[in-house]
Amino acid sequence: ASHLLLESDSKVVVQACTSEDGNYGNYALTSCIKEILHMNWTAHVTQIYRESNTATHALAILARSQKQGLQVHTAPLIGLVALLDTDSRPTYAM
Repeated sequence: ASHLLLESDSKVVVQACTSEDGNYGNYALTSCIKEILHMNWTAHVTQIYRESNTATHALAILARSQKQGLQVHTAPLIGLVALLDTDSRPTYAM
């Protein structure tokens, strides 16, 4: 069986992907995600804190400044490895 874990720091995105309500924006994207979620896969959609997802947040900011379409990088972006390292640590005190 295939497995899918979708994590988002946006509560609205999580609601749009898990709700049967079609009143959310970016219908093309959420409908594709819903289609995958309804396949015979083990799927989980969850909200995570932005503080534990800094690498993705940084990539999203970068994407907004790029032209639309596929962007391929031949090496990790400067600072991305450090952000991934930070993201791998818990954001809460034990």
